[in-house]
Amino acid sequence: MSRVIQDTQEIYRGYVALFGKILREPLKAVGVFAVALWVDWRLTLAVVIGAPIGAWILIEFGRRIRKATLKMLQGLGQVLGSLAATLGGMRVVRAYGREGYERRRMWRIERRMYRQHKKIGRIDAMTGPVLETLAMILGMGGIFWLAHQTIGGKMRPEAFFQMAVCLGAMFDPIRKISAVFTRLQKADAAAARIFELIDMPAEQPGGIDRPSPASFSECLEFRGVTFRYPGAERPALCDINLTIRKGQRVAVVGPNGSGKTTLVGLLLRFFEPDEGRILIDGQDIRDVRLRGLRDQFSLVTQDAIVFATTIKENIGYGHRDATEQQILDAAGRAYADEFIRRLPQGYDTLVGESGATLSGGERQRLCLARAILRDAPIFIFDEATSQVDVDSERKIREAMTEFMSGRTSLVIAHRIVTIANADQIIVLDRGRIIDAGDHESLLARCDLYRTLFYSHLHGQMETTGVPEQAAGQRV
Repeated sequence: MSRVIQDTQEIYRGYVALFGKILREPLKAVGVFAVALWVDWRLTLAVVIGAPIGAWILIEFGRRIRKATLKMLQGLGQVLGSLAATLGGMRVVRAYGREGYERRRMWRIERRMYRQHKKIGRIDAMTGPVLETLAMILGMGGIFWLAHQTIGGKMRPEAFFQMAVCLGAMFDPIRKISAVFTRLQKADAAAARIFELIDMPAEQPGGIDRPSPASFSECLEFRGVTFRYPGAERPALCDINLTIRKGQRVAVVGPNGSGKTTLVGLLLRFFEPDEGRILIDGQDIRDVRLRGLRDQFSLVTQDAIVFATTIKENIGYGHRDATEQQILDAAGRAYADEFIRRLPQGYDTLVGESGATLSGGERQRLCLARAILRDAPIFIFDEATSQVDVDSERKIREAMTEFMSGRTSLVIAHRIVTIANADQIIVLDRGRIIDAGDHESLLARCDLYRTLFYSHLHGQMETTGVPEQAAGQRV
């Protein structure tokens, strides 16, 4: 955000300076220099020997300004990041009495920025006077030499005045350019940060020569897929072999950090596998157009992503041509219509940044309605029901069960009760598939699945007061 807002402003100011004085003043200096050469070429060349000294001063001061500007812009990014985190976690800050700590932390960051601002201002203020002093010394030397030549009768008085005016006119553009040069150094520092983003590797969407995959009709396959995050000590996924057939409901369970969400990221090509292949109907997903591939999926992420726009636009986000009736139907199937109707403007209500005006369960149902409206052949649900109440969780499960009927589904489960009726359950641990099967078979033979199941069951009894035997029967 800092680069988009502040750094681009520095570049804009640099362009204004570049296409203003930097083009006009040198032309004036060249014209005056030509006249000075015609009046007295020896004196003109003698005065010009000071140009390398002035250039060195400009370059040295510019280098320091560029370095200080870079640190200042980095500091501004830290300020925005810290401010966003503090405001987003305001309740935690206040509940733990950390207002003083946050003030001091922001003060330290701002002090570092202040020091860089002061350094930039000091160098900027020095550049002009130093160059003007150099110009005055050279000019005074030239004037004394001209006076000596005039008094000795070697130069006419009118030539003396012509040369004096030329010397003054020649140094004036240089003085103005010095201020522009420091501005360009600031813009250069900002441009370096902007181009760090522009030069980052981008997704390869695939050209028009690559086909879009046909609507999913057979199976998804992971063949020997291994993926490691940059800098990680061990792979997030290692030698994954998995087949998901059309119409199957497949659930993935495992402890935190076992690679469940990474599996989905690879399927949607948010990342590329280091080894192995992922196939859709026998076609490698790297050989098809990216937009066409992602059109095959409806996605509900672990974090309920809601945009700062209206309810209607949030639901229709994945289906650009959806009619109002289709949006209403999707909201009804996701059990979202009941709370939307109670909002001040109904479907035209603005939900605020990150859906701040909605509860966790309402945001989740809104995301589910978005996925239902998209109606893609493959449904991916990265479960995040830890922030919802019991009633919202029940409604989300009912909506999911109805929507997944006869549809290929991949459910990333954090609560075993969500996926007990899946056709196939994949158990992940440390990035590897350690077992696969239905609920009963896994409960009988897989220690990790049994541990996850009874841990959830115990937590369910504590939160709902349901006896263990009754809870087990309900599951």
